[in-house]
Amino acid sequence: MEENITLENNLLALLEERKITVKELKNLVDNVIDRYEQKFFPKIELGWYAFANGRFSADKNAYADLLGVVAWLNPDQNAIKGKRGLILLPKEINCFWQEKKVKTSICDEENGLENTKKLLSFSQNRKIIFPALEKCIQYRKDGYGEVFVPALNQLLLIGKNTEIVNNALKNIKGDLLRNWTFSATEFNQWRQCSVLFSSLCAGFCEKKLKNAVTRFVVAF
Repeated sequence: MEENITLENNLLALLEERKITVKELKNLVDNVIDRYEQKFFPKIELGWYAFANGRFSADKNAYADLLGVVAWLNPDQNAIKGKRGLILLPKEINCFWQEKKVKTSICDEENGLENTKKLLSFSQNRKIIFPALEKCIQYRKDGYGEVFVPALNQLLLIGKNTEIVNNALKNIKGDLLRNWTFSATEFNQWRQCSVLFSSLCAGFCEKKLKNAVTRFVVAF
């Protein structure tokens, strides 16, 4: 406690003596936090709840700003920030994947974030509507972070934890993993790589299929 008071007084003195600006101090604190988070893998478990500002808890009511459920954890404890796991947002979107049958050639099976970025660019340049991407954009505007649609293999990794994740989703009245779910991985002009969570089966849904759903995640 005394160390904290001393640190606060020292920082305050730097500000008062104009040896550092408020903006510089904020940047310094952000850099320290970022270096800390890069170094230490958070001690969390599958099915825990994720909140804004990198907070996690087994208690769904621990904080007010709930993001979702920890749906996958990287077994590599040395994984860097952004590669440590996936947070599944509670809600699904039930709609077709793509309004027109056009080939995007965005077919990476591992990296949903990059696929989503490329799809957003494709959508803007070609004037093609992807309803799920509109929801991604809205989530980002609402402060959820860099929300994206998982690639095929990321969906399959989440699928291995379906029972744990669904139990956590039930507690927050989220949509359960069970339906055919589009990935951000294209199969061909007519179909999108997809996963049926009820049986953990990979397949290819028609892009205009209306009873398939799309899920969203944030990497941490």
